Amino acid sequence: MQPGELFEFPSSGGWLRWRVELHSTSPTLTPVLREISIDTNERPEAGIPRVEGDLVVGSTLRAEYTYFDPDGDLPGEHLFQWFRADDLAGIVGVNERPIEGATGAVYRPTAEDVGKYLTARVTPVALSGLSPGAEFRAPYRGPIERIEVRLLDISQDPVAPIYGEPVTVTARLQSDPSGAGVPAGPFEVQSLDGTVLGRGAFDGIANAPGNAIEASVQLNLERLPTRVPTSSRMVFLGNELFAPLTQPGPRFSIARAPTTVTITSDEPERSRVGEAVTVQWQFTIDPRSSAAPAAPTGQFVIRAPGATPTFVPVTARQGEIVLQTAGTQDLMVEFTGDSNHLLSSATEPHLVRPQVWVTADHAELDEDGLEPSVFRVHRSGDLQAPLGVWLDLTGAARLSSDFQLDGLSSPLLTIPPGASFVPISLTPLADDLVEADEDVLL
Repeated sequence: MQPGELFEFPSSGGWLRWRVELHSTSPTLTPVLREISIDTNERPEAGIPRVEGDLVVGSTLRAEYTYFDPDGDLPGEHLFQWFRADDLAGIVGVNERPIEGATGAVYRPTAEDVGKYLTARVTPVALSGLSPGAEFRAPYRGPIERIEVRLLDISQDPVAPIYGEPVTVTARLQSDPSGAGVPAGPFEVQSLDGTVLGRGAFDGIANAPGNAIEASVQLNLERLPTRVPTSSRMVFLGNELFAPLTQPGPRFSIARAPTTVTITSDEPERSRVGEAVTVQWQFTIDPRSSAAPAAPTGQFVIRAPGATPTFVPVTARQGEIVLQTAGTQDLMVEFTGDSNHLLSSATEPHLVRPQVWVTADHAELDEDGLEPSVFRVHRSGDLQAPLGVWLDLTGAARLSSDFQLDGLSSPLLTIPPGASFVPISLTPLADDLVEADEDVLL
């Protein structure tokens, strides 16, 4: 023990510092205390602790406090412990438990914290003097929310689809704030009545600028009505980290698929009035409609001027029609269309020859009777135009010797416009010859 030497002793109220002065250092003298001074040291404090930061999964929460040491001792490495509670009873946490590994001034809430309340306990530590100080608790904060997301944009391809054409919807999401993570979780494109048109998912891997994520889904074509504009919504279902989101989606207007009819043949190429004509055709649907969930349900109709239409099933590729009008006619094959496919048709010119026939008033004539018989050359079909008919006169009877004709000056007979027949008068000529029966064929 030397004069002026300082001695320190712990006590319940702090540290006691004893400074002892000796009258003499002689070994033959007994030390006598001359002056004693007492200095008490106090523990540090963490005043008014609080939890600062956004109450969102993935955000940064910080235990804030005011360090104070009555003796001015500098702060050391303080002690922290974060706690989680299911609910609050006043200011007290219900089912409170420490969060394993959460022993720093900063804590980032996880999926386990969603819906829970958090607090931090701070134990101040001084570099010198009496330490550590008493534990201080921050008030609970919560509940912890999932990360909000926002829809950056949504689009469809193609913009104007036809029935049976695959439709892809692409959505781009970003967390809010954008640094909170890349959204992950399933999403749906729904009609406004809740019908799910397609399902997709965001995988949580940023693939767009601004830490955003993009994902696409191909819609279920069976659920897209044709010709009925359909509004939609994008529903992000979220997960344990990201909150759900519902936003308006594209407005679909699915047009009917175009179709094409092509006539490939009509037999015979030249028919007569009243004769059946066989028509064959090809039928194609716009190739964009390759994914159509349903085949056409309409039918084909074969038409021609003045003829009774012929209806055939949509699966047929040929049919017959009976033409009733002479001349060049437009044969038409028409697909009637249905709710998902457009009407289409094709025409092909077809020559229809009129039906021509001959009648006679009398099948037999007597030379001596001199009574004529009238041949009538008839025609059917269109009467508006003249019709030339080549006539062939044969038989055993000879013109000018056995009979004469009135109304036929050449082998080409012309039936004038508006007339359905032309009469030809055959008059027998008498002679003194004994002859067998003779015939005239026209």
